[in-house]
Amino acid sequence: MDDYLKSDVASGMIIANQSGRTLKVGSMIRTRITAVSLGKAATMGKIGITCRQPFLGTEEWIQEEIKKANGEETDVKEIAVEEK
Repeated sequence: MDDYLKSDVASGMIIANQSGRTLKVGSMIRTRITAVSLGKAATMGKIGITCRQPFLGTEEWIQEEIKKANGEETDVKEIAVEEK
């Protein structure tokens, strides 16, 4: 996902501005580790991650990428037209 994100700390969510995709506390995601910083003594370290490459993110996002790669449309409007 290549989008600007905003965090809503009160509800524990991260929201993408353009796509409207959301991540909640406890969401399962597939990421790529970009940086590791080890902490000293009792302090915790940090792990930097990204979901910008294809096939990273939540299961739903990955399925959308697979459909897009196979040439399938995921647009709801087109699906509704096909049903009529």
